[in-house]
Amino acid sequence: MTDIIEHVGEIRGVGPPNYLNLPQNIDVVGDYAYVASYTDDALTIFNIFDPINPIHTGEIHGGGSPNYLNGAWFVKVVGNYAYVTAGNDNALTIFDISAPAAPSHVGEIHGAGSPNYLGGAYGMDVVGNYAYVTAPYNDALSIFDISNPAAPSHVGEIHGAGSPNYLGGCAYVDVVGNYAYITSWDDDALTIFDISNPAAPSHVGEIHGAGSPNYLQCAYHLDVVGNYAYVAAYSDNALSVFSISNPANPTHVGEIYGVGNPNYLSGAISVDVVGDYAYVISEGDNALTIFEISVCGKIGVGDKVMLCPIGNRHGNTVALKSGKATVTDKALIASLNNQAAQRLDFRNCKTEQGDKVICVPVNRAKKNILGLR
Repeated sequence: MTDIIEHVGEIRGVGPPNYLNLPQNIDVVGDYAYVASYTDDALTIFNIFDPINPIHTGEIHGGGSPNYLNGAWFVKVVGNYAYVTAGNDNALTIFDISAPAAPSHVGEIHGAGSPNYLGGAYGMDVVGNYAYVTAPYNDALSIFDISNPAAPSHVGEIHGAGSPNYLGGCAYVDVVGNYAYITSWDDDALTIFDISNPAAPSHVGEIHGAGSPNYLQCAYHLDVVGNYAYVAAYSDNALSVFSISNPANPTHVGEIYGVGNPNYLSGAISVDVVGDYAYVISEGDNALTIFEISVCGKIGVGDKVMLCPIGNRHGNTVALKSGKATVTDKALIASLNNQAAQRLDFRNCKTEQGDKVICVPVNRAKKNILGLR
């Protein structure tokens, strides 16, 4: 069975009525899609109940007071509110979208530098009563109390390019539990901060470096799923994967890169991980590429996460049986003893980049496909 991605419907147009000039970000909640458009300085809402025929429902636009949408970049919808960052207005603005046909301004906070540190307000995550905003012009993560949407207030921040915070050109933030994970394009870094006390976020750990081995040049977007952070690195044309099981010491565990066929990762700009697949869009290759990221068996410290293009050229197989490896074709895997049967490390495989191995986990739960680097 082959999965097929096909065009179903679309809506477009700059200025009124659709206000889609240079759309930067989308959040889909229920029957509506909320879009932030940079050049139109707008938040636009579309009814997508019928995917074949998306319909313009409402919008709000305008730079400066009162809407502060100049350079609208990121939108996050939580409940009846849409939270929007606007880089040119150095602002976080909150809109009531309970009536999608007539979104209305509720509150905002703005200002580059101290005290709000919203210079070039860019990425954002909203968790509970707090909004976490990256400000690349201030090299800062700023935290705001949004419990009163009409009057968001600055609570805390941490800033600084280079060591130790590595927030130079900070781009996107993903908050999971007590940690905020941030990519920074100038520092080529993934940095982790403890935000259990929002008034005093603190640096916990980081990993950085362009090219091999970390492939974080112009680290742009990220998605944190379980014990792994998946990072789209724009200038390394790469999708890099890091183990974050120990936040104080994130470690590189795998990557895939390459311009054009077959990986189409030129200018990798966004990644979303769902189940066993990573979906990456790449600006330079004008592409959406899908990668399989299945992990075989139970994973322990030191394991490798393998990435592979969809499509199997060689079909080498490795079956783990009673803790030992049996090999077919040209794959050469060291046998594992029973104690190590749950550790999978294919660094010694004698195959070509892009090959696949099919692993049968020790517990025989299911087969997973891994790509050999």
